[in-house]
Amino acid sequence: MHGHSATQGKIFGIAWPIGFATLYIVEGALAHQGADSTMLGLVSAAGPLLVTSMMYLAGAAIWLDKAMLTMGVWLALVVATGVWTGPITVLLVNSLAGGGGFLAVAGYLAWRKRR
Repeated sequence: MHGHSATQGKIFGIAWPIGFATLYIVEGALAHQGADSTMLGLVSAAGPLLVTSMMYLAGAAIWLDKAMLTMGVWLALVVATGVWTGPITVLLVNSLAGGGGFLAVAGYLAWRKRR
């Protein structure tokens, strides 16, 4: 593949590991600065889903994809809600609500494809 779209895809692809590497560096810095285990647990549990949310929003902007936009917004809401439940329960919220969102969008896309 060549051209503008291929370049967008390459940049989007490299942004994933950059985002996660940055998250893990931030987690390490928080630990180094003395953040307590509750804070570290929240960041460790919610951070990956937050990075994923931002990547979906970026992908939606690049490719004007409504499904990616929906997932990006949904995942951001899941993270924003989940962190209020604590460092353990946030994992349950993220898995059920985040995973449920993926299933709902996949079901909608499959239904739309058959129409």
